[in-house]
Amino acid sequence: MFEHVRAVVFDVGNTLVHVDEGFLVQFLAARGHRTDTGALRQARNQANRRIEELLEVESNDAERWLPYFDAILAGVGYGDADQRRACSAELRVHDAENSLWRVVEPDTPEVLRALQRRGLRLSVISNSDGRIAALLERLGLADFFELIVDSGSFGVEKPDPRIFEHTLQRLGLPASHCLYVGDLYPIDAVGARAVGMQACLLGEARQGCHGLRNLRELLELI
Repeated sequence: MFEHVRAVVFDVGNTLVHVDEGFLVQFLAARGHRTDTGALRQARNQANRRIEELLEVESNDAERWLPYFDAILAGVGYGDADQRRACSAELRVHDAENSLWRVVEPDTPEVLRALQRRGLRLSVISNSDGRIAALLERLGLADFFELIVDSGSFGVEKPDPRIFEHTLQRLGLPASHCLYVGDLYPIDAVGARAVGMQACLLGEARQGCHGLRNLRELLELI
């Protein structure tokens, strides 16, 4: 499927590291609202569509944070708009102290290790707030990557081609030899393809961009 790949560049949130849905279930239960991880996962898929809507207007990652969680809370039927706004603000404070994106799927390290054994170079480009390297270190993933590019430190966010071009320059590789793996088509796939990288998405295929059911499928496609 993907040919001449010499480097795989990953998104982080909802690709390598996922929202702690168990925490969210407990967080909402403490506020009198019962839900489960299945409902949360479905609501998060709906929230991704909200992000795509916000991308059609001028917005940045920080500005999309509260609407994203408002959409998740609405998706599981929590409260009215004011209650969701207050709850999202509480979650924002918690995220600032201890990232809500802190769950690593059990086979993710194994997949990264297998890619390295094949001689592939691994890197990261993430829309974040300058903390992504520390998060990956805390979760035991940082050592897999020779380069971690965080938009909060670099000053430009995906899908702006400049953050992808910067990464390619640092890697010293042609764009066509690099595969980008993310979860949001208009942020990840559009940005990567704009500079000539190959791209795939964790989730449904979109507009000719291959979809992955899980990261392990990468081992069958490269």
